[in-house]
Amino acid sequence: MNQVEKFKTPNPVVDRRQEARPKTGEAPFAPGEVFYSRTDRHGIILGGNYTFYRISNYPWDELIGAPHKLVRHPDMPRAVLHIMWERIQKGEVFGSYIKNRAKDGLHYWLFAVFIPWQDGFLSARIKPTSARLKVVQDLYRKTRAWEERDGLTPAESAARMIENNQELGYDDYRAFETDSLAEELLAERTAVGAPPDDLILHSRRVLQEASRLGDHTRRLLDEFTSLTSITQNMQIKAFQLEPEGGPVTELSKTYGDMSDEISDWFARNVVSEDSNFAKITARVSQALLLNGTASILNRCLLQLKSERRHLGRTDPETERQKISELMVDYLEGAGAAVSNVADEALRISKMCKDMHRNLMGLKIICVTCKIENARLGDASGSLDEIVMKLEVVPANIERHIAEIKTCAEAVASAADLIKWREDGFAPPQLRYG
Repeated sequence: MNQVEKFKTPNPVVDRRQEARPKTGEAPFAPGEVFYSRTDRHGIILGGNYTFYRISNYPWDELIGAPHKLVRHPDMPRAVLHIMWERIQKGEVFGSYIKNRAKDGLHYWLFAVFIPWQDGFLSARIKPTSARLKVVQDLYRKTRAWEERDGLTPAESAARMIENNQELGYDDYRAFETDSLAEELLAERTAVGAPPDDLILHSRRVLQEASRLGDHTRRLLDEFTSLTSITQNMQIKAFQLEPEGGPVTELSKTYGDMSDEISDWFARNVVSEDSNFAKITARVSQALLLNGTASILNRCLLQLKSERRHLGRTDPETERQKISELMVDYLEGAGAAVSNVADEALRISKMCKDMHRNLMGLKIICVTCKIENARLGDASGSLDEIVMKLEVVPANIERHIAEIKTCAEAVASAADLIKWREDGFAPPQLRYG
């Protein structure tokens, strides 16, 4: 693959002011176009590019100095705006589907990233073209109905919307927005005939494998919970058979101690908030969001360079400088976020090998239990069933550990490809030629 990729965009030299606008429906906005606006910390518009001016259909003297809610569509849920302001006021990037309304009443859908910068904010938008837009449109209609029917505050509506995102399979809104940004960037490239961005593909693969890793780990912990119950029953039965203590009593105690040790290790190292798994998910999600944002900023920069249009009181060179600085910051942040993901994943893989050796110890104890159970003969009673369960559960545990190891290695491989792409390819301003 060439280091320089050609991203096909509509010809920026065409004078869009001559475009015929429909009387109703959507404002003209093509896949591959990108536009942005910049506001102060109160949301007052300070600048933008020509595409923003064209699509919004407002003259510059009505845009500059106006609150950004000027273009807000009444169909937008207050929940989304609440989440957005919470995030950007904390200095975090926020991405979301947005429905705006032009001066002539036409609407237009966007996938927008909102970026805190110095004493204000910058928002860059692309046209959503994936099938997810239909899901979001339905969700927004439902959310607006809640807000009106139940008199929800913005915070209450936001909490309910996040619950709905969980039903769609996302743990939180950040997971939803990151995956949606990736989905729209990939769909957009398909729409304009450009090859998929493998940086995004590798990042999504890391997140998918990390999710599978988490699923297997949670199932593994369920198996350990089951095993704890079995060993407790075994200890009770052993006490009945050997009131003064004996081989089965000691074996059941040793088995329980070993299984608890393995279970605690996985809970601590793989699924806790400070675990390697949590770090992998957070870092790659952050890298994907930052790389996607940098990609859109880069396109803003290219479009500003090519538009050569009057931008009201906006100075194009100042806007280009601001965008360039932001893009560099976000690319550096993405690189830092993913820098040690591969190492973390390989560490999990190595830990799985260590746990496999511990499982061999459980198997040996299980065999010894069978021997001792046979020695007890008819007196063993229900201990037979317990010993059979001791054989089944470790086999399930071993299977999950093998899956965790496979997922961790897949994460490491995809993370290495991300770093190779970031380090080995031309800088983003050359990727789209």
